[in-house]
Amino acid sequence: MNRLRCLLGRDLALNWNDLGAALRPVMFFALVAVSFPLGLGADPTLLRAVAPGLVWVSALLAVLLALDGLFREDAMDGTLEQWLLSDLPLSITVLARLLAQWISHVAPVVLMGPVLGAALGLPLSSCGVLFVTLLIGTPTVLLIGALGSALLAPARSGSGLLGLLVLPLFVPILVFGAGTTMAHVGGAEVTAQLALLGGFLVLALSLLPAGIAVALRIVTGG
Repeated sequence: MNRLRCLLGRDLALNWNDLGAALRPVMFFALVAVSFPLGLGADPTLLRAVAPGLVWVSALLAVLLALDGLFREDAMDGTLEQWLLSDLPLSITVLARLLAQWISHVAPVVLMGPVLGAALGLPLSSCGVLFVTLLIGTPTVLLIGALGSALLAPARSGSGLLGLLVLPLFVPILVFGAGTTMAHVGGAEVTAQLALLGGFLVLALSLLPAGIAVALRIVTGG
């Protein structure tokens, strides 16, 4: 447990030392979400209708930005080889890295999501549902994307390829995340949808860390 805390603290310190890179996803998220209304117009009914999908698409793109080069420097400077030689399971090390990445890069996006939703005209109660969907859904998206990032770790610049690889896999989370908030705006009960999003997260936590570890072993020849 102490080693896990050390790994998490080290990754958080490295992320926050480069504050510009840490804030880049949330700044990109805000810019994309604010730019859409400029093209759609100022119709409040239209903005309210598209707000959940707009916020969720912007959040997915921000997470994708946070995934760029997630394991690239580790592959180049020998950190991955040290992970393989450690007696700490590689899947646990991967989880620590992803938790640090979520806290430093994705959590600000989750916190800003309801603010942008309210600015687009969503009722406050629906903004709360939007926050919960982002809180549950973004870790799942990060885990899925990390698998693609692990496969592209040796590539010097694989951001475009990463998008092509993982964006189709984000679609179910996008559909349920945005659809849950839309259903709540329409007055429907959304407990089942939230439970399904939670099920996706549990499934991702159960399977993907081991899959990411296998991918890292493959690309490093370990």
